[in-house]
Amino acid sequence: MADPLDLWILEDDIALCSLIAEQCKRQHWQLQAFHHPRSLDAALAERSPDLLLLDQMLPEKCGTDILASLRNCNHRFPVLMISAMAAPSDRVLGLDRPGIGSRRLHQQAISIQGITAANSKFD
Repeated sequence: MADPLDLWILEDDIALCSLIAEQCKRQHWQLQAFHHPRSLDAALAERSPDLLLLDQMLPEKCGTDILASLRNCNHRFPVLMISAMAAPSDRVLGLDRPGIGSRRLHQQAISIQGITAANSKFD
């Protein structure tokens, strides 16, 4: 049996994290939730996830800036951007920025099927 997916999420909406955690348990995935970029940075000093779900609209820093910082520090794990923004121009922002490498952007609420499908494309 393959190791369970080690999924991390940086999302300030605690209720959304709880919903995702519930779904991850059903898939036998490991989920680590972070509500602030500093806590993500501290965890990355120890290890990296198989996949990061990254909210675009965080209180102190936008997700695309966090992703750019991750890439500048040579973190190359796959990232799915999630956003409540509705306009197509807003949703593709994380995909169009050169050099940061978000593979996909999902509108909240993201489905487990969406995570599974995206993760299989990263392998």
